[in-house]
Amino acid sequence: MKLKKNILLLTIFSLIAIACGGAGASPVIAVQKGTTNYDKAVELVGEENVVAYDTFDFAVQAVISGDAVAALLDETAGLGYMGANSKDVKLVGEDLTSELLGFAFPDGSPLVDVINQGLAAMTESGKLNEINSAYFNPDFTLDYDGIAEDVGEASDATGTGPCSEVTISTGSNGLPDLGGCNMIIAVENAYIPFNYIDLADGKAKGWDYDVFNELSNLLNFVPVYTPASWDGMIQAVADGQFDIAGDGITITDERDKIIDFSDGYINIAQRIMVSTDSDIASLQDLLDYINN
Repeated sequence: MKLKKNILLLTIFSLIAIACGGAGASPVIAVQKGTTNYDKAVELVGEENVVAYDTFDFAVQAVISGDAVAALLDETAGLGYMGANSKDVKLVGEDLTSELLGFAFPDGSPLVDVINQGLAAMTESGKLNEINSAYFNPDFTLDYDGIAEDVGEASDATGTGPCSEVTISTGSNGLPDLGGCNMIIAVENAYIPFNYIDLADGKAKGWDYDVFNELSNLLNFVPVYTPASWDGMIQAVADGQFDIAGDGITITDERDKIIDFSDGYINIAQRIMVSTDSDIASLQDLLDYINN
């Protein structure tokens, strides 16, 4: 089981740190590296009290195993994780931030306006809210033991050519028509509830898949889902390796310097996650714990 493997790896990492003289009594906040969660944690408690992991899953497992006092994460992902792990972890305290998530594009991409029109149509029809409601709530119970560690392969590119080179027309629905081109979409396939491979049937699923599948019908393109690690995804988009990236990316001024963003599709908050037996119930409790 992935849970057991993760805890074993975290234990090994801790033993190595002790053997190397790197372990201490300082409590830590666990986060996924390269995220706005990391930036916020450093702002709140200082870099010396923050440990960054390659994936969100490892950050949460650090809390469960006792290697971290708390994790800082997006509320949407936290609610999904708690759906199947309510006996182990809980979200506490007030919202620490309020941020918009958006899709990422290479700088200057003509596809930004196209996708924005598709998102607006989904909002107007209620389809976007329907998909949001399905994934961003405590009733979503799939956990990381229920997804594959293998992130899969890119889906087939059966379209008429690359969307980056397409001539955009207007479809019968009044929306842009991309002529059946191949839209190269970066997905991590390891970030519940946005994208993952369901162990139950081996299929790729998640919020990103539902939204892009709907957008492909509205805008006439073939979604070519291409696994990519979070670490380096934004730079890869900036370099033109993908037409667009999902993965719950927070819109920030720093990222906007090298990529373009779609309109925000959901407003999220960052929250604190702790173990269910923790006495920490607020940000102030966490700060007091670290400082005393």
